[in-house]
Amino acid sequence: MMAVKHISMIYARSKTGIIGRRDGSLPVKCRDDMTFFKEKTMGSTLIVGRKTYEGLPPLSGRSIIVLSKSVTSAPSRACPSLVAIIDNVEDALSKAREIGRDVYIAGGREVYETFAGMGVIETVYETIYDDGVEEADGDVKYSYTPLSEDGKGLVVKDTLYLNGCHVNVWR
Repeated sequence: MMAVKHISMIYARSKTGIIGRRDGSLPVKCRDDMTFFKEKTMGSTLIVGRKTYEGLPPLSGRSIIVLSKSVTSAPSRACPSLVAIIDNVEDALSKAREIGRDVYIAGGREVYETFAGMGVIETVYETIYDDGVEEADGDVKYSYTPLSEDGKGLVVKDTLYLNGCHVNVWR
């Protein structure tokens, strides 16, 4: 069994913590952030929840593992990058180890909270939109809270400035 190279979390939020809508869609799309997401995750494995998966456009060049407690077959749209639909985190990580690539935890809120609570996240890429996302634009909130196995937690080590947003890099 191959080892997972690196486990990261990647997400975008408003200043007030809005990350999406209950249907899995994004409240706003920033071209520079979408480019950043593509560049970071290309050639990797994404672990996402079912609603997030259904809200994603087709993502070539990445393997996708969908976490779902209720769905056992491909969600409403098939995607050639879909590797597996798995009902628990441990099996999702095992599948990611088999693939042997960097892993990005890419949503939604429950998936973020689960992985953050396990203390396995090594890097967090947190895009914060500078303007344009109000409370009414979404109903799902998340904001990373540092946690690691040694109790020291991750801290912001770098900030990247994009057009209309910035990315905090936690390590």
